[in-house]
Amino acid sequence: RPLAHRLVLGVEDLKKLAQAVRTLEKSRSKARAKSGRGVGVGGLEDGSLVVSLLTMLWPRCCERRQLSTRQLVHNPALITHAEVDELRKKLGVCAILDWQHVGDPSTNQFSSGGSASSSVNNNSNNKNNDNS
Repeated sequence: RPLAHRLVLGVEDLKKLAQAVRTLEKSRSKARAKSGRGVGVGGLEDGSLVVSLLTMLWPRCCERRQLSTRQLVHNPALITHAEVDELRKKLGVCAILDWQHVGDPSTNQFSSGGSASSSVNNNSNNKNNDNS
């Protein structure tokens, strides 16, 4: 504990940890399927371990600009859209926004399936329709 304030992680470190947790979740879910138990590792629901890990270690990362890029958060092989939505709720939209690729439909996805830019456009269209 006295060294906890010195813990600094890079994006690659977080990516390796997330991959290890995902592998652990997969192996545990197979074991749960055999035993008939429905609760995830440590009493958490499936998928929330990666989100909990990233939420806990987000402030410890020294490469914050790369966290919300395709390297980590917007990497569909590593994190699902539902998990990105959960991260967005926990950390806020600004922390999860991939500002370098705002126009790219493969990043900044919301649960509705649209991108951040299309969501903003839809909201402004709805406001214009309400004023009519």
